[in-house]
Amino acid sequence: MFVFGDSTVDPGNNNFISTAFRSNFHPYGQDFENQTATGRFTNGRLTTDFVASYVGLKEYLPPYLDPNLSMEDLMTGVSFASAGSGFDPLTPRISEVIDMPRQLEYFKEYKRRVESAIGKQKMEQHIKRAVFLISAGTNDFIVNYYALPIRRKTYTLSGYQQFLFQQVKQFLQGLWEEGARKIAVSGLPPMGCLPAVITLNSYNALLQRGCIEKYSFVARQFNLMLQNEVNSMHFGTAHLGAKIYFVDIYAPLADMIQGKGRLGFDEVDTGCCGSGYLEAGFLCNPNSIKCLGVIPRQDQPRRAAGAGLPPGAQTIPARVRGEETRSLTVGRTCTPTRESRHEVHPATTTITERPRPRVGGGNGRGLWKAEIQREPIKR
Repeated sequence: MFVFGDSTVDPGNNNFISTAFRSNFHPYGQDFENQTATGRFTNGRLTTDFVASYVGLKEYLPPYLDPNLSMEDLMTGVSFASAGSGFDPLTPRISEVIDMPRQLEYFKEYKRRVESAIGKQKMEQHIKRAVFLISAGTNDFIVNYYALPIRRKTYTLSGYQQFLFQQVKQFLQGLWEEGARKIAVSGLPPMGCLPAVITLNSYNALLQRGCIEKYSFVARQFNLMLQNEVNSMHFGTAHLGAKIYFVDIYAPLADMIQGKGRLGFDEVDTGCCGSGYLEAGFLCNPNSIKCLGVIPRQDQPRRAAGAGLPPGAQTIPARVRGEETRSLTVGRTCTPTRESRHEVHPATTTITERPRPRVGGGNGRGLWKAEIQREPIKR
């Protein structure tokens, strides 16, 4: 599995470059193994870590720039993502992080390293079987277009969406040329519901903390453009054995926000560090006040650890019949139909895990065994 994008999927690549945009300090990582602040912009694991665990690759997907990676680490998947990045070349320059073209160059470097170890033919087959995930775009609008005047002087909003759209297509083409055949492209979350967006755009940020619709509307517009293009690419390359899908993360997060309390989340309009209004990056640090987690009703799972996960993923540890389990809802995968390239049949994918013994015996818990259920969403 290979991952590209921004902070939603960066497991710590920014630790190894010269940038202030890092999270390798507490309270980040407070719920990670050994309470380690790995550089993930979350309290625990990223969605991509859960996915890697579910499919049996490994518990955590490491950053490619980690100099201590073994060949086995490389072969089972890495992330090239960089927190603060985006599809617009200007966006990563703001935080001095790794842009998308450079992430692709690192992937080419990866291929050369693997080829030297296993040979060109095996390397190419390895790449052909691998899954590629892309998650970026929010920073382009929130950190760049709406925060700085540079792009607004050149592009209207619709013009900027088209500009980003072309950047996405160019990146996908680059992946295709490097052998990628199984690609999942994540859409944008409801950007108007991000705590910082609410704080900076609400008439009364303390008392009126509803989502800012104009930002979420932009996300829906862009998602529709992206979804149609991805569906078109899926059908245009299916005869070559390619599988290219759009992953809707907007709907699951919107459902969680609108159904406040139903999924065990008591707070949906503030962050979990400091005031909860603006803190991120170095503004969220060991001296910050942090929440202790959700305290659900007695008949609810004992805690909701997914509060620090990226949009589109909620993980709820629980005990079922005395056995520890954990379940994850990983967005909605929109599968195009042959009747209409623009019609989709979304489904919620819920994965429940139960611990299984390590292969070959020994003490300790091995990988979690995944039980996958995919149910069509009722229209």
